[in-house]
Amino acid sequence: MSKVAIVKCENYQEDRVKRAVRKCINLLGGISNFINKNEKVFIKPNLLRASLPENLIIAHPTLVKSVAKLVLNLGAEVVIGDSPGGSFNKTSLSKIYELSGLKDISEEIGAMLNWDTNYSVISNPEGMLVKSFEIIDAVSKTDKLISISKLKTHGFTYITGAVKNLFGLVPGLKKIGFHTKFPNVDHFSEMLLDLYSLTRPALNIMDAVIAMEGKGPSAGDAKEVGLILASDDAISLDFVATHVIGINPFKVPTLKTAIGRNIISGKIDDIEILGEEIDSVRVLDFKPSPTERIDYWFYPPIIRKWAVRNLNLIPVIKSDCIGCGVCIKNCPADAIKIILIGKEAKKKANIDLKKCIRCYCCHELCPEKAVELRKPLLLKMLS
Repeated sequence: MSKVAIVKCENYQEDRVKRAVRKCINLLGGISNFINKNEKVFIKPNLLRASLPENLIIAHPTLVKSVAKLVLNLGAEVVIGDSPGGSFNKTSLSKIYELSGLKDISEEIGAMLNWDTNYSVISNPEGMLVKSFEIIDAVSKTDKLISISKLKTHGFTYITGAVKNLFGLVPGLKKIGFHTKFPNVDHFSEMLLDLYSLTRPALNIMDAVIAMEGKGPSAGDAKEVGLILASDDAISLDFVATHVIGINPFKVPTLKTAIGRNIISGKIDDIEILGEEIDSVRVLDFKPSPTERIDYWFYPPIIRKWAVRNLNLIPVIKSDCIGCGVCIKNCPADAIKIILIGKEAKKKANIDLKKCIRCYCCHELCPEKAVELRKPLLLKMLS
């Protein structure tokens, strides 16, 4: 039976986070139950893009610091890093480490930051859908992986948690290829589960102290949940998190797929909950993602194409757009171009909705929060 630990943590005050992280891991048997002395450990926080911790887009650095210190005190070596959305190079990593506060933490506690931007193809013969992945070398060169996810809603996968966090092991713009190959969210979730089975972290920790609700994973609202969760099973961890925030796990494609594969039963009673009881920490007014995707992939191609365009939210560029081009670099369908607006020839992104595959990468990665997801007319009428 999988175990998931739940511990209260009301804010990001360092001593409070330190106590909560230690208690959470101790409930699972202690850090030595997962990491051995002299091992090299890669700690992978969710670092979606360059962002200050208070924007809630990334896993909070106090959690990263607390976990890293536990591993270091054990006598193991620590490397902290991620391959966020967009270009994977030392310039982008430098900005991310600086803004996130991880640069200062690294210097303070003696943990290394990852600057290696190389990657290798790793065979995945047990994968149901994907038989090999391009994985960053920094992970392949370590003995153990610890994942630190952030509990947020997500426009494409409904929530982003422990399983989705591992997509950051695929280098930079190589992620685009998976969105192109698997525009259907169910197929994309099959891919994520194959990636999880290949990279399986020794420990998964979830930052749910202040989560993001609504229009996540980068433009949503803060929601105080006041918890840190941990497990060696990322799927069960995500399953428990959905129960805490009152989301039907069958609406989360990775969980629905995991249940379909018989990886988990889909019953909360089949998971051993340690620490707080779920009923005592439920958040009853959590706002889910506005995106409940309707994917008619079992219909003929013509009907399928029509359904994707007319029965899913459409990305709309708002006036806040500064024409930076981040969305263009990350659009798997090559559906976005820069156009000039008005007499001043202001640069603004423009989306060709006929090409758009509704993956919402533009919404996820826009640094100005200038992409809004809106209901098309037919979906409004059906609603």
